[in-house]
Amino acid sequence: MSKVIKIGFLFPCSSIHPTMSRDIIDGFYSAVPKQYKRSFQFIPEYIDQGRKELIKVAINKLITFHNVDVISGIISYKSLPDILPLIRQRDKIGFFFDMGEYLPPVNTLPVDLFSNSFLIWQMEYALGNWSQATFKGKGAMLMSVYDAGYHMHSAFWQGAISAGAQETDVHVIPYHPESRSILPVLPSFFEKIEKSKIDYLHALFCGNESIDFFMAFKASPLYGKVPLIVSPHMVCEENSGNTGIPDIHCYSASGWNYHSASIQNNSFKNYTNQKKERKLPYLQLWDTNRD
Repeated sequence: MSKVIKIGFLFPCSSIHPTMSRDIIDGFYSAVPKQYKRSFQFIPEYIDQGRKELIKVAINKLITFHNVDVISGIISYKSLPDILPLIRQRDKIGFFFDMGEYLPPVNTLPVDLFSNSFLIWQMEYALGNWSQATFKGKGAMLMSVYDAGYHMHSAFWQGAISAGAQETDVHVIPYHPESRSILPVLPSFFEKIEKSKIDYLHALFCGNESIDFFMAFKASPLYGKVPLIVSPHMVCEENSGNTGIPDIHCYSASGWNYHSASIQNNSFKNYTNQKKERKLPYLQLWDTNRD
């Protein structure tokens, strides 16, 4: 009898991509030839918000209790120094996914660890470069305190600098635990941004905050006057299909070329079409130049 390969998955809670764990496991299955599907077993482990201690506990459980051959799932680059020793001392393989919200480590990854990234930081860099080259002058960034905790805005800023930007305004909406919505505070930020006479605005929000932003921006004096560039998260299918978002003209980046003729892309399109037919949500990457 052939050996069953056990793959342990680390999955955090994600309100932005609620079907993330199922999509990733489905993606693995879709790449496995039919005759070998019974040779793989997937064991998911919940890691809540992805804190290092919870990740370490989950990895130890997957290795010592479930005896998995591969550790996979969604983690942050920042966790690698803490979890690599756990994986390597038991001679396991690591294959991880990340959103690309942090810049990758400068040191070379070991040969037994692999990473598959959405590379949002690269898309943000490209957005910054394109925005500055297209609209010139001075740009501004507006983001929540949550999004400010990642490297995405830094990548956008570096991209703008590479295109000749001399000055970029940065606005961060502070955390207000007593309020679940940023709608009440957005008008004051739009007023400051309007007075600063910028040539383009880049917004970085997630989940419900992005919906609040779109509603407030369309009602603001900036709409129709200042080009709006939004982070890829803000135009992913989970958001763009929300009826609460008004029709609005904006720009974003795309991490997926739907029309690519590669074997891998055609296989992925077949998979997403099957999900549509079953009326199940799937993770479509990003739309571009959405009206």
